[in-house]
Amino acid sequence: MTPTPHAAPSPIAFACHTAEAFIRDQAAVTALEYALLGSLIAAVAAAGVGTLGNHVQALWAVVANAVVAAM
Repeated sequence: MTPTPHAAPSPIAFACHTAEAFIRDQAAVTALEYALLGSLIAAVAAAGVGTLGNHVQALWAVVANAVVAAM
């Protein structure tokens, strides 16, 4: 009697199984938390750099105008 080959799981079943295993794995949860924390820090840093850049640009404009007025 020869064994019958098993059919490969459907892509959807494979994706569901992989996602379930990922969710149950504590290391994966920790990695996900770090990824979310890193994304939040990056977003705050980007907003801060944008705001700081606008203030520095305005400061340099004031300095440039003062230099032009002094000439």
